[in-house]
Amino acid sequence: MAKKYGIAIGIVFLALGVLNFFVPGLKTNVLHAALHIIAGVVAIAMSLRGSDTTKLIKWITILTIIFAAMGFAGVHAILGFLSFDLMLKWVYLIIGLLSAYVYLSLKHEQAS
Repeated sequence: MAKKYGIAIGIVFLALGVLNFFVPGLKTNVLHAALHIIAGVVAIAMSLRGSDTTKLIKWITILTIIFAAMGFAGVHAILGFLSFDLMLKWVYLIIGLLSAYVYLSLKHEQAS
């Protein structure tokens, strides 16, 4: 389950990064798009290599929930390049909650 989810979330981040270049409504810049692409490639590579995907999912959970919370709290950008438009706030929240569910399911599975 962890490997499949890691690959799936990597594809989502990769798609987000590529879409940033083609969807005019997204308020992100090239560096932000590049970070999505890099995150996607790293997630896919770690999942395919059999690295500890559970740790990857934990960090995706933490970071995306923090980014979503910051976006909903009114923070419009971090360091001038990580911007939080309305769509990205919701995408980060959904990814964060879904990742939290997968992470907790994996931990419960390992404990059994």
